[in-house]
Amino acid sequence: MGNANIAYIDYIESYLDILNSNFPKWFRKIVYKILNYFGYIRVSNNYYVLMCEDGKDINERFIKRLIRKIKYSNFKNIVLAEELYKSEEILARLRKDFNILDGKWLYKFLILEIIQKISVVQNKKIDEYEVTVLCDNPTEIVFENIKELSKRCKIVNVLTINSVDKFNNIEKELYEKNGLLLNISTNTEKVCLFSDIIVNIDFDKNMLNRCCFRDNSILIQVTKEKFERNFMAVITFYNLSFAKTYTTFFNKMNHFDEEILYESLLYYSISLEGMRKFFDRDNVKVKSFEGLHGKINYKELKTG
Repeated sequence: MGNANIAYIDYIESYLDILNSNFPKWFRKIVYKILNYFGYIRVSNNYYVLMCEDGKDINERFIKRLIRKIKYSNFKNIVLAEELYKSEEILARLRKDFNILDGKWLYKFLILEIIQKISVVQNKKIDEYEVTVLCDNPTEIVFENIKELSKRCKIVNVLTINSVDKFNNIEKELYEKNGLLLNISTNTEKVCLFSDIIVNIDFDKNMLNRCCFRDNSILIQVTKEKFERNFMAVITFYNLSFAKTYTTFFNKMNHFDEEILYESLLYYSISLEGMRKFFDRDNVKVKSFEGLHGKINYKELKTG
């Protein structure tokens, strides 16, 4: 099911799922209570189902048994059903031993698509935007994003606190190969003041608080953290549309976030160009955005 290298952790809809309808409800309820008390987990390959309703009633036995079973099967990466992401205790315990997919890995591949979606909503061309990327620990995917943005946007800045030297090669490459200027700066007070869109790759809230932002700019929080300032909008997550070929899989895994399920299917070492080929194959489009208070109304993004 899904990516065979990833463990999927689910829960039951109701105690009525424990046994079939040949058994009376009172008996099924008793069996559920027993299984729940002992932290019973049904396992099928890489699919783990906790005997708890709607992600509730998870006791210490569940957590210990789950960790033991996943370790025994040598899984390093896991995906949780949506309700389980709401438990800080479960997340903290599982993060000690496993990498929990939460959509942030895929987020970094969608930066250009998100900015393109903003441009469509605002009825502007992407080459009208000044974009600043906030990053202190760049990866190859970050470099590839900067290259793509530099070729399409009016101005691209990189704000970094401790890693100017890590961006020197890409600055040189863009100028020598494409004649493009990339502004790399450590000046938190000035570099964002003229930016229409800020893409935060890895700045935490303390680092963000050191920055001066232009009023009514848009902050794309690749970290998924909520951060309030006088922005036009803060995009904390994305909603995607997919090819119909994924409908059956998504419906079967109905307790899971579709975007994280899709991330799990593509969770391999891959370039930005390679990922874009999958986006084209799967007809992936940015459908909408999540913000500080739920789904962002497109009216919030229109500049009039």
